Amino acid sequence: MMKNQNLLLLMLVIWGFTQTNELFSQDEAKAYVPERIIMWERPGQREVLKKCEEHLIIYVGAEAELTYMRYIESRVEDEYILELNTHQTQAKPKPIDVTQSIIIPADGSSPIALKKTSDKAVREIIFSKMGQKEQVLAGETVNIRYDGINPEKVYISYESFEDGYYLELSSLMEQKVVNFGKRCQSFIVASPATTTIRVEDVVRYEQLIWTPREDNSWEVRIGTVQQGCKSVALDAIEKLRTREYESNVPIEKKGNKGK
Repeated sequence: MMKNQNLLLLMLVIWGFTQTNELFSQDEAKAYVPERIIMWERPGQREVLKKCEEHLIIYVGAEAELTYMRYIESRVEDEYILELNTHQTQAKPKPIDVTQSIIIPADGSSPIALKKTSDKAVREIIFSKMGQKEQVLAGETVNIRYDGINPEKVYISYESFEDGYYLELSSLMEQKVVNFGKRCQSFIVASPATTTIRVEDVVRYEQLIWTPREDNSWEVRIGTVQQGCKSVALDAIEKLRTREYESNVPIEKKGNKGK
């Protein structure tokens, strides 16, 4: 069945929405006894995962380098669905401008990413590994430095909290999971195509709004500006909606035919 195919063994531990991937050698894998073994044989294959369960994943019929794993929220509490996909079927986000400094507005609106360092920065944040998360308070400006990271292959995602934003170094191809629990909460991600959204019952009747940003990333917010939610991204694109742009936007016309 394996036909001299090298096996890539990897342990996957699910803690809520957080994942840890650790590569094992063949000898290390033999000594490891997982709670469950998942055999990846083909793209499109799905497996149901339990939270806090350890899994040993073996690629037997699918090539690890040509595939990625996507997490899908299950209707059953404390369960997630893991699906194997190919990069050919995944919508690739546009390259995002390399961020050199970030302004977190004091009024609670979305972050402003700049392509140059700022002489008004109160400190410097050094990103040295994927998944690294930093906290920046409202009203702060920070400079960004990348250590051992190719900034062309990554971007900074953002998650709002009451006093500012969390910044996380993320991969452009990473499937982001965002969880909305409060009105006016917002996230900045690479693309709608690579984002999974979860909405808690307490805000289930609020509007979800996607806004493109000038650096090619996207802001997703729950709640409208009429409800008091603020968005620098929305203010920025208003300036880009020129008369020429508006005249070229296709409009889907609704109504009864023949009238």
